[in-house]
Amino acid sequence: IGPIVADEQSLGIIDLQSPLQAAFAQADIALLQLLGQLAAVAMKHQGARLLTPASETEIIAEHDLLLSSRLAVVNDLAAGVAHEINNPLTTILGYTHLLLRNQDLPQAARDDISHIMVEGQRIAALVERFLRFAQPSSGGKIPLPIDQPLNEVLGLLRNRIAESGIQIDIDMPADIPMVLGQAGQLEQAFLELLQNAIEAMSTSDQRRLGISIAEQSEWVRVTISDTGRGIRPDLLTRVFEPGFTTKVDKGISRGLGLGLYAVHMIAQDHWGRVEVQSQVWRGSTFTVCLPAI
Repeated sequence: IGPIVADEQSLGIIDLQSPLQAAFAQADIALLQLLGQLAAVAMKHQGARLLTPASETEIIAEHDLLLSSRLAVVNDLAAGVAHEINNPLTTILGYTHLLLRNQDLPQAARDDISHIMVEGQRIAALVERFLRFAQPSSGGKIPLPIDQPLNEVLGLLRNRIAESGIQIDIDMPADIPMVLGQAGQLEQAFLELLQNAIEAMSTSDQRRLGISIAEQSEWVRVTISDTGRGIRPDLLTRVFEPGFTTKVDKGISRGLGLGLYAVHMIAQDHWGRVEVQSQVWRGSTFTVCLPAI
């Protein structure tokens, strides 16, 4: 009767036979031709569905390869930069320490050198973060109270929080839940989230940092919220991508876009996840969810 054609491509043919002459009226043939057209549409649609998984797999594989290559370059760069900075920084900190031991040093000079020491130590901490990213800790996980790594980071940032004029609200239960974790990695995750929160509020009139710990349905939830600039809805799905950053000033990226990716990977390595909610100019809330033990 005729071919089954879609987009000028032959997908099959309708062949209707009968031993009788004039067995099919013209109306019957027209109906079968219409069925052939419908079959062509259905076959084309099914073919697209069959091809889609393979196409998605190829896209995902290519995306993963690109991310792996990018991360490998960043890891090498981080290790190299850390090494190049550490050498002169060690010398600077060493000499400032020696100068501060001089009892005859005028107070004004002592204050200036102390400031150099503090800023040098801040650089050293930044270098340490680079090294932790380039060479992730391979330490084993042990049972620990979730407030342990969180309080460690809060101790490091307490002065910065105070200097930034941020009001901090902490809500922790009397019975702190336990998780199976690697303290160094969890400290890195909380440090990244807290520093992001502090930076997000740099231009805010109301600066409130909220930190809470709760256990819900066998999950330990550590929530960090701020009243900063927030994140646009169309960017929320991308914040955990490596290389993606919302820290853009006059069209220039001010971050590597690796911090939240590291948080995401650390949470996954602890059998958990990271949730995010945000409203532009209202603030953001990040929640690290880990299995309770």
